[in-house]
Amino acid sequence: MRLVLAQDTEINAYAVSEDAMAYRNADGGPSAELLERRWFAALRAASIAKAECDLLMGILERAEDAWRRAHLRAAELDYLSDTLGEQLDELSDTPAGIRRDTARRPVLSAA
Repeated sequence: MRLVLAQDTEINAYAVSEDAMAYRNADGGPSAELLERRWFAALRAASIAKAECDLLMGILERAEDAWRRAHLRAAELDYLSDTLGEQLDELSDTPAGIRRDTARRPVLSAA
């Protein structure tokens, strides 16, 4: 949707600018025509770049929202895992000072 709006803005700016340039360069020669073409090309390139920025900003906002939700879900699952681990430790014969998740981790040597 943002891309469509940016294109509409570009078309309107192009139409208004074209009228203004035609009025100013009524008796212009080849150099004025070249300058006008370059100006329109720069205007179009700027409009396209702005539309791309708007599109990418929308994607970035959605990605940040998804990351926040995933980060919150991971924190909730970590809390649940810790709570269930503590309950499991209470039910088992494991000494209170040793947690199950640390007891299962393999020890890697530096060699």
